[in-house]
Amino acid sequence: LEGCWKFEIKTPLAGIKDNTGGLTIIQYLQSLGHECDPHSHQSSGYTYADVAFLLTKCGGTDTKVAGGHRLDPTTGEALDYAQLTAAGGVAPGTYTAAQTDPANRAPNWTPLLLMGGASASHENDPHYTGLWRPASATAYTSYAASSTAIPAIGHWNEDLREIGRLVRDLQSGVIPSAGKIWTASVHTNHRDIVDNTFLTTNIKATLDTLKSWQDAGGIRTTGFREVLDTIWPAQFGSTQHIHLPPDDHVSFSENWQDFYFKAQSAGYLERIMDLHESTGVPLDVFFTTWQTDIIADEYPDLMGRLISSALVSQGYHLRAPKPYDNGFEWGTLALTTGVTDAQRRGIIANYETYRLNPMTATNYTTAVPDTSASGGFARLTALQGYAPVTVGALAATTPVNLTSIVNDYFHDPDDTATNGASGAKMLVEHSPPTNLNQRWSQPTSAGYTADAGMLYYRPEHFDWKLITLWDTTLPDYAPSQTLAQSMTAAHATSTSGGRAPWFIGIKLHDNDLFSTQSAWSLVWPNSNQSSWNLSRLNASLALSTATQQTRWLAYQAVVQDAAARYATRSIEVGNSMDTMSLQLHPVVRPVGLSLTKVDEEPAVGAQLAALSGGGILSGQAVRYSLVTGTGDTDNADFSIAGSSLRAARRLNYEAKAVRKLRVRWEWVDSQNAATVLASGDRALTIALRNVTTDDDDADGFTEADELTAGTNPADASSAFRPLSVTSAGGAVAISFNAVAGRTYTLQSSTDLQFWVNESDATAIVIATTGSAQTLRDLDPGAAVRKYYRIAISLTP
Repeated sequence: LEGCWKFEIKTPLAGIKDNTGGLTIIQYLQSLGHECDPHSHQSSGYTYADVAFLLTKCGGTDTKVAGGHRLDPTTGEALDYAQLTAAGGVAPGTYTAAQTDPANRAPNWTPLLLMGGASASHENDPHYTGLWRPASATAYTSYAASSTAIPAIGHWNEDLREIGRLVRDLQSGVIPSAGKIWTASVHTNHRDIVDNTFLTTNIKATLDTLKSWQDAGGIRTTGFREVLDTIWPAQFGSTQHIHLPPDDHVSFSENWQDFYFKAQSAGYLERIMDLHESTGVPLDVFFTTWQTDIIADEYPDLMGRLISSALVSQGYHLRAPKPYDNGFEWGTLALTTGVTDAQRRGIIANYETYRLNPMTATNYTTAVPDTSASGGFARLTALQGYAPVTVGALAATTPVNLTSIVNDYFHDPDDTATNGASGAKMLVEHSPPTNLNQRWSQPTSAGYTADAGMLYYRPEHFDWKLITLWDTTLPDYAPSQTLAQSMTAAHATSTSGGRAPWFIGIKLHDNDLFSTQSAWSLVWPNSNQSSWNLSRLNASLALSTATQQTRWLAYQAVVQDAAARYATRSIEVGNSMDTMSLQLHPVVRPVGLSLTKVDEEPAVGAQLAALSGGGILSGQAVRYSLVTGTGDTDNADFSIAGSSLRAARRLNYEAKAVRKLRVRWEWVDSQNAATVLASGDRALTIALRNVTTDDDDADGFTEADELTAGTNPADASSAFRPLSVTSAGGAVAISFNAVAGRTYTLQSSTDLQFWVNESDATAIVIATTGSAQTLRDLDPGAAVRKYYRIAISLTP
């Protein structure tokens, strides 16, 4: 505004207004129908009064919208509220009465509407939706009784994905919408606007997305004063409404690391994915590098599902021997002399690029990555198509402090403070409380400084390790048996530095479900070079079937509890990508499916799953289509309508249990649908769930019947049928081919409605081998006619 006043009004530069019809930039924007509002962080000697004054000096109209105010993150108090609502208005800081020229003096200024935020990096802005009159600075989210109180308008969230979810929640009724006004705003700043590339990418992508939502009737785009002056009073009677996002956030972290009970580990991960997809609960899956190798190489369809799921955020778990965590001397990392930091970083990069197989290592010395095969963080990144969002990058501080070197390796390459980093976003820190937006940096009395060159810590106020549900003897046992108790424990950290929003981290290790101990800790139990010992692994470590079932049901109950609360938005449940949205650094999510396993034999045209992700911005509206390329084997089985993946033909489990498809996303210019501005492809996997109520071979028996009978449900000639039925000497005998492990019982009826088991000892056979058997009714009785059938059950 100072530049506009100086170079367009007071001493105009030659030709500066040629492209705006002789208008100042402010006048030009307003002539196009745009609203120009004052915005101030009330710093550097300028208050809102100065900004509004400069706006009018540039020929603009002061809208009296206070485009930014701060909240105290610890109390929720509106820090600028008293100043902005003072009876005398906001006084100028620069253009005061001390100016000798009366034309350079700004009057006090009083806003008509409070909007947005002005906290440092906008991390502590008010993220609400609605329009209301705050009662006071300390009761900012309560309604004022006076109709003269200055109203506030909700901003909600910068991430388009979160705004899109708000729209869907309103449309579905999760958040009430009838008769209520709900609001959101999208912000950018001047240093982005002067970047032409940013204008033609990010801003255009945002506008195209908003237009697509508006065209579909999901939103209405407008200006702040139109909302205040027209829409709010005319359509909503100026009735106050506010909706706050939940303060309680829950995350599920599946730490997968077992390399001995491989089938059990993969099987439980499959069950967990089924459970989370059926309940819509997001999750983080943390792999050690060897688990990546096991799943990718031995269970590729499961890896395909992990890659394809829109609910999964991939994380990375440290692997033994953890040379940079425990201070081992592998690769000379811990030598105090003769090794530079650059060399140490190269050693770490090498360790995280190649494979390590714990089952072939015999001691510490041989536990060295195989440089002939991809592994570590690098392989997981290549498989997923994006760097694991969160990493367990713990590093030793003695005898050499490796923290900054390790974190630099894992860091986000978009940050200019690093060079050639691997792309992680957050660090796992198991020492609650860790508040939202904390980064590893120099400690201060308030937590950690917000240093753009540092990784975030994953926020966490209560670390609920589910193993403590079953083993109360653990040294880190915390007496939490329910999700509600975990929330209470998280809130209690307010006395030790914790502050809202609250985060509960729910942790499950794969071995918690099927073995007494982690293979990792058995093979590598101590921090010395001679402790590697594969002989400690044996099948006796497996938990009993009953214990496994008990633990699974307990985990299932926790997920279902979280899902029920999440469905009503009384809590938020999110993965690491969702947390990045809260930290105003949203991650662009790859194309994924809401479900990666569906029932077989859906009707042609039926929706199988919802597609999401893609684009250059998180939550951007894009167009989906099937495309040829790697992984397109079963494209013909599917069709896409909008964001819906549909069945294009019969999908039979017995014919093919897992299908592969390749999906393309396209960003289409909202002004010209034929113009594709950006695009990308991704191979996806979708598995079929066997439905046993069908009759695949059309032999008159359902698949469930045939599985019980021991016949082949895919072969019409394989069905249970009597070999002979004879009646002699007043007795009936029915012969058949039995299957081992089944019990055969002769039943009878006189009317084909009510059936009873025959009581003769010869009327039941428990087959122990596959052989011909005969059931007999030795006393048919005096009935005119009698019907028989054979009931088959699995022998207990």
